[in-house]
Amino acid sequence: MLITDKVEVSLCSQNIPYYEGLGYIIYRRRKSTKDAKDKLTVPKGTKLIVDVKDLPKSSHVQVCVLCDYCQKEIITKTYDKYNSQRKTIEKDCCESCKGKKTNEYFREIHGVENNTSLQEVKDKVAEARREDETIVNEAFKNAKYIKIGKYKNYRTPIDFICTIHPELGVQQTTYATVRQYQGGCKACRYESVTGEKCHFWKGGITDLMNYLRGKILDWKKECSESHGNRCVITKKTENIQVHHLYSFSNIVIETMQLVGIPIYPQVNMYLSDELMVIEETFRKLHAKHGDGVPINKYLHELYHDEYGKGNNTPCEFEDFKMKYLQGVYDEKLIDRLKSSYVKNKYL
Repeated sequence: MLITDKVEVSLCSQNIPYYEGLGYIIYRRRKSTKDAKDKLTVPKGTKLIVDVKDLPKSSHVQVCVLCDYCQKEIITKTYDKYNSQRKTIEKDCCESCKGKKTNEYFREIHGVENNTSLQEVKDKVAEARREDETIVNEAFKNAKYIKIGKYKNYRTPIDFICTIHPELGVQQTTYATVRQYQGGCKACRYESVTGEKCHFWKGGITDLMNYLRGKILDWKKECSESHGNRCVITKKTENIQVHHLYSFSNIVIETMQLVGIPIYPQVNMYLSDELMVIEETFRKLHAKHGDGVPINKYLHELYHDEYGKGNNTPCEFEDFKMKYLQGVYDEKLIDRLKSSYVKNKYL
């Protein structure tokens, strides 16, 4: 957002007619020359104050703009650069918010979040990662698959038959999937995440949850700021965290159930397309269930000690809040921190 109203420009023979045409009064003084006496001229170095909107779009005059994304950073740039950077997305961004504008540009022009989602980029990357056919055949053999389709590149689907589950007939996978975790067979992948191998309650989902938590930092900031960065129970500003009224782990689990993608112990085991689907579904569910409130860190820990982690509800939180205000948790807080800080309820 342009915040400069007026600027000072240096006058010269090229821009004097332009500004006079806009109605600006430019004073001249008489100067005698060999060819003509008393010629009216504009002294060299003369300045003129003009409205910024009257500047030619190619002007190199410095102007100030406010970042349209964070509404905090003020950036100085030339007027021609200001105009060139607003041709598609009519917003200004600081260095920290450059990624947000880039994502908005790709959504507007290509319908995707970034250039790595463009099909032509995917094809180029896939071609660059193309392996020798013998290496691909060896990878399928190690995964106990019989490769019957032709290998083109690491992302192109290949027909195969699983020797462990031949009853499933011809299936499809990619070399990238086989190379990363010898996966592809639906039955094999299902068996790897069920029963004793299930990662839901044995830490396998932890890495994915941490990854998805990094996608809601803006949401946390907005939740905290909407309550004045104060704990909704103590009304204090110290040691603030944001609590999900509807369990965050439930949102993640519901996401994975909807997308039908197995849960792997590490995020880097997912294909980029799979992560994209997971993130998109997660964002929608989080927008639906993601009510949050700022709360003191120590109260937050006590809440989960009392009510556990997972399947948490807004009703539970209201019950916890009421008990705290009634003094039910005073002794537990004192035992937890062993300090006058808690004894005075200065949380």
